[in-house]
Amino acid sequence: MRSSHSGGRPHSASQSSHIAPSVVGREKEELACVLLTESEGYRVIQRNYRCRYGEIDIIATDGNVLAFVEVRYRREGGLVSALESLDRKKAGKLRLAVRSYTSLHVKDISPDTPLRIDLCVITDGEPGYRLLKGVLEF
Repeated sequence: MRSSHSGGRPHSASQSSHIAPSVVGREKEELACVLLTESEGYRVIQRNYRCRYGEIDIIATDGNVLAFVEVRYRREGGLVSALESLDRKKAGKLRLAVRSYTSLHVKDISPDTPLRIDLCVITDGEPGYRLLKGVLEF
């Protein structure tokens, strides 16, 4: 007897959330841009750079440093910290996306420009965010 099931895995809400950023995700990225520019002195160059390797949430300058910022939202009391959620697979994709961006913009980036990957963690509690500079080597 044949089953009507197609054999593929069913799509859940969590799987589809990886395809397009959620409304909450977009709001938190917007908040991160405001915090980075107004509180940290960053200058945002581009948001949501997408390539075949993944996405870079925010590309900005921090003084003379070109910073690639991953934004993570965490509810207070979550099981996994934002830094822990940046697992090996995601870190690898982020590094490849940075290389993709820099190779496409080689004319705009001086060879002596320092590059850095930062993590901006948005939280519900005080102080509301945490900025971790240089969280990944590449």
